[in-house]
Amino acid sequence: MISYKFAYSFFHTEHVKREIAQIGPNVSPMAAQRQAEASFPKWFSEHINSQVLLGVDINEDLRALADGPSPWAGRWTKHIMNGFRFNVKSIEVKSKTQNSGVYVSMATYCYARASDRNPRTYMVDYYGVLKDIIELDYHNGRNVVLFDCDWIKAGTRRTGLKTDQYGFVLVDFNHLLPPHDTFTLGSVAQQVFYVQDPVEQNWHVAVKTRPRDYFDMGIVTRHDISVPQNLDDDVVDVSDEVDARTDVEGMVRAEDEMTGDEMDADEMDEDDDDA
Repeated sequence: MISYKFAYSFFHTEHVKREIAQIGPNVSPMAAQRQAEASFPKWFSEHINSQVLLGVDINEDLRALADGPSPWAGRWTKHIMNGFRFNVKSIEVKSKTQNSGVYVSMATYCYARASDRNPRTYMVDYYGVLKDIIELDYHNGRNVVLFDCDWIKAGTRRTGLKTDQYGFVLVDFNHLLPPHDTFTLGSVAQQVFYVQDPVEQNWHVAVKTRPRDYFDMGIVTRHDISVPQNLDDDVVDVSDEVDARTDVEGMVRAEDEMTGDEMDADEMDEDDDDA
């Protein structure tokens, strides 16, 4: 059975490809992609609802996404996600702890230039600071948490992201991405904290953390040198004689627990032998 996440991703990808092809060559590929992305929610809702009217069996999660979230949303300053305790930056002004650093790695279309009609997909690392937490309600317990962040601008020019000679990632908060699209799913977010460079004080080293109570054990292979136990029914042959101690106080011999009928039968056998 196809998961709703795969189906949603498939619908999105096919819609974007189709829309870009229909927009035509007079619009740059980057602008065409933005238009296709912006038109997807409406198209998806109409498509799913039309299939429901035709009697097609649609996954309940897909129908919830097509119907859209409740107009009421939750807003938080703290949230535990993926084992991390996240705080928005505004409540850390006087705090000695830092839980507002966010890191995500996302598949992103990369254009060599604005007219590039063959963009490539790369995994791009984004570093940012959490400024708001929004929880959307898609009804019947379907909640989606969004992180609104200030993201460091990465690129070839005027970038706020670099890697030093020792492999440390450094960010400059003076170079941020435009604020038109700053949300990410909380379910994919990881946590980092930033340490100011003592020499270049505009730069901060991004240090990734691990979730609470999480330990990287690596690949562990257990070797048990003991011989496995054989617990079959025929381990002990009940016909074999088993030695038992009778010189320990409190132990009862089998013959002491014989019933009256068994003792009479034994006495009769002894009388027959004497005769």
